[in-house]
Amino acid sequence: MENNTEELIKRSQRGDTDAFQKLAQSYKSRIYSLALRMLGNPTDAEDAAEESVIKLYYSMKKFRGQSSFSTWVYAVTRNTCLDMLRKNEKKRTDIDLEEVEYFITSHDGDPEEASERGHKVAFLKKTINSLPEENRKTLILREMDGYSYEEIAELLNVSVGTVKSRISRAKERIRSEFEKAGLL
Repeated sequence: MENNTEELIKRSQRGDTDAFQKLAQSYKSRIYSLALRMLGNPTDAEDAAEESVIKLYYSMKKFRGQSSFSTWVYAVTRNTCLDMLRKNEKKRTDIDLEEVEYFITSHDGDPEEASERGHKVAFLKKTINSLPEENRKTLILREMDGYSYEEIAELLNVSVGTVKSRISRAKERIRSEFEKAGLL
């Protein structure tokens, strides 16, 4: 750790807000970059970065130097992002495909084909909502929200192998239900 950074940390821990602002400014791009990688959305990343800086400010006295300051900043930012992901994930217990259904059925073309597509979308929605909770959440995080297997594993606190198997089971069940209904 640089002497300057060490000094800024000590001053920040004593309540020097100017020192903390300098520290925060020097880590700002790294905090935002991590948040953007984890959340995949600039607006959410900006919110997470701001929240992370606030958390860092209020917990400066807790930093004991057992790890490097940058590691501590990374951990606080990562945990803030995971909290945001958990909050967003809790809001999405059921998949809502109304926008997708509208998009598919509202285009010009054969009304019969549009009706068939609408029926398939409604059936897909019903099938996804009937999946076991853990498989449905995992599938939604991957296919609808675009999270990587690793991010999902971290978010749900399971292994990457568990994530892959849940997604595989979910897709197999959807395929099976479509076959039973004669929609494939």
